[in-house]
Amino acid sequence: MILRASSELLTQEGLNSFAQGVITHIAALIGVPPEGVICVRKRGQPAEDDLMIIAAAGDFCALIDRPLSAMTEEITSHLLRESLNNRCNVFHRNGVALYLGSHARGDMSCYVASNAPISDVDQGLLEIFCGNIALCADNINFLERLKNFAFTDTLVGLPNRNALEEVINQFIDQESCVPYSLALIDIDSFAEINAVLGQEYGDRLLCAVSDRLKAKFYAPNTVARIGGDTFAVFGPSSHVQEKALLQPFVNPFQIGGELQLLSITAGVVPLTETQGRGSEAIKDASIVLKQAKSQSRGQVVMFQNQMVVDARERLALLKNLRSAFELNQLFLVFQPKLKLSDLSVTGFEALIRWRDSSGRFISPGEFIPLAEQSGLIIRMGEWILRNAIAELAILRAKGYMNASMAVNLSVAQLEHPDMLEMLQRVMGESNIDPGFIELEITESIAMGDTEANLKRLEQIREMGFKLSMDDFGTGFSSFTYLQKMPINCLKIDRSFVIKTDTKRGREIVEMIVQLGKTLGLNVIAEGVEEEGQGALLKQMGCNEVQGFFYAKPMPRDQLHQWLAERKNRS
Repeated sequence: MILRASSELLTQEGLNSFAQGVITHIAALIGVPPEGVICVRKRGQPAEDDLMIIAAAGDFCALIDRPLSAMTEEITSHLLRESLNNRCNVFHRNGVALYLGSHARGDMSCYVASNAPISDVDQGLLEIFCGNIALCADNINFLERLKNFAFTDTLVGLPNRNALEEVINQFIDQESCVPYSLALIDIDSFAEINAVLGQEYGDRLLCAVSDRLKAKFYAPNTVARIGGDTFAVFGPSSHVQEKALLQPFVNPFQIGGELQLLSITAGVVPLTETQGRGSEAIKDASIVLKQAKSQSRGQVVMFQNQMVVDARERLALLKNLRSAFELNQLFLVFQPKLKLSDLSVTGFEALIRWRDSSGRFISPGEFIPLAEQSGLIIRMGEWILRNAIAELAILRAKGYMNASMAVNLSVAQLEHPDMLEMLQRVMGESNIDPGFIELEITESIAMGDTEANLKRLEQIREMGFKLSMDDFGTGFSSFTYLQKMPINCLKIDRSFVIKTDTKRGREIVEMIVQLGKTLGLNVIAEGVEEEGQGALLKQMGCNEVQGFFYAKPMPRDQLHQWLAERKNRS
């Protein structure tokens, strides 16, 4: 009976269910009706604290989850306290109190009423049973702790991402007719708060946010923390509304005697708009939140189907891009640059191209931003530079000794900690002087860490590289910032060149040319597609041009053929 009882009790899930079964089995062992209670004192709990009843059977059922002090039977209460305080089994003519605790779990004692005395043999057998049950309880307690770690955020005590998925899945399986929504809430500028005021302050702030959200969104809502400073609210759509989500953050939080006002950005997805299980709902809400953070910071943004469609298309494109890069399906084309005074070739710009497995060309405007966002641009940029330098070596062998090679440099590459080491590594593989390599940057560099970026550009310039400001006039840099930039060249964006047929357009281009001259910079106009544009630029004093009117970007073999034919004509 002891072995069978132990096996059955091991199948119970949770300490409360286990405890309920213990009463029944002890009663069966001593041949009495199941009348009893189980009382616990958690590990570390002060002795003077009231004890809790976690299981009860028979006439004691009303005492479940109540303190032991609520029990009116004094003898029963006395036996339980004696068992717990002395950590021993107590046998009495009115019943038994068996100790089932352990050092790891805390104290637990089970009282079962009995009007007959317990024989010495039965007492010995109950001692064995108690040893088995204590081990079973330790195992169940350990599993409960594991489950708690798996489904609970240990910092704020909320359900975590795993638990939220389970809650959403259960709701989906119930097929409720009540519409539910999922909101993801992100604290604006939390990383900066953490950096300035410290992690302990940040942790206390997260706990305070957790308390506010729980107070606002109680059952049937579920509040969870799914990572970092991102919280989730899942509940009836009538509850998960913009005003309700913003309300907990209207008043400042008091942390360590200081008031901290927070703003949030949130994305809300009705469950009817998602497909699949809880994990898909969280992904869709994450897409909306990401869109909100990039375009509507500090606001609550509602789901639109096109957001998810666009995000999935970008994800698929990025997956294909990674595959294409690994399989060497990307290739370079080279567009010549010409001096306007005599139309001699002064250099080339290396441009990356991608033709997918179906033969369709993917625009760099589509895949370059993805490469930058995903970090793939770091490896891709090194590959472009290495292959562009290799091509320049071939062109120099063909007699173009003074030609330069331009390569685009993104903000992500510039800010990467390995940038300078990468340049040194790649240049060390060739005999090309860095002075013949021109790295083209854009005005978006001014939107990042300006001082750090300027310092990095100075270091690149000191290594001997030339620097060029690409697409000038389309970004956000000021003249003051431009004066600080260690650049050698200004490139006039094609959007200005194509408007030189208007008075306003001509004035803007002439202004850029004159600005370049004033700053002592070489000025190149890109996107020249008509002879008249080239003539006008020459008249204005522009130094160099590139564009379809002179030469389009060409693969290596086609470029070599173009150069050979041009040489023969001259």
